[in-house]
Amino acid sequence: MDYPLDKMIVVFSRPVVIGGKEVDLIEMMEPTLRDRIMYDKDKDGCEVEQEARMIARLINAEDEKAIYGLPACDYKKLQDAFNQMVKEPAARKQN
Repeated sequence: MDYPLDKMIVVFSRPVVIGGKEVDLIEMMEPTLRDRIMYDKDKDGCEVEQEARMIARLINAEDEKAIYGLPACDYKKLQDAFNQMVKEPAARKQN
């Protein structure tokens, strides 16, 4: 059975380069159980690196290094979007 997944748009504080492309916003996919399993099985690096890998997957970046250059305020926006996307759809804040 396929479920329609939601997406959330994250608007950055200023244009940033992700994967060699300058963007001012990015789309994050709703996490699935598969994403949670992959995160739990990930034992490489510290917790922040593990989280960055998961977020990179959700925004379709090639790997977590593609987002290492993000300003901390913009990475926080990605974290906040993730935290919204794990809530029930009706409880999510609209951006």
